[in-house]
Amino acid sequence: MEKAMSTQGANGGMMKKMSPSQRPVNYMMVESVDDFSRKIQNLGGKIITPKTPIPNMGAFAVALDPEGNAFGIFESI
Repeated sequence: MEKAMSTQGANGGMMKKMSPSQRPVNYMMVESVDDFSRKIQNLGGKIITPKTPIPNMGAFAVALDPEGNAFGIFESI
C-alpha cells in the first residue's frame, strides 16, 4: 500500500486492482471492529471479511449493507 490510514478524518490508502472486476471499498475508522461488526449484523448487514489484524497498524473487517454495497471498517492500535 502506498499510503496507509493514520488519523481520523479524510485519510486512506491506494493500491492497484488485483483483478479487473475489483471495486473500490471505502473504509471508516471506528473505535472497535468487534463492536461495529455486531452493530452491522444487528442492522441487517453481513460481515464478508471478518476482523483481520494488520501488524503494527490495527485491524479491519469488510461488510455488505442490506442492499449489497461493500464497505470496510478499520480500528487503529
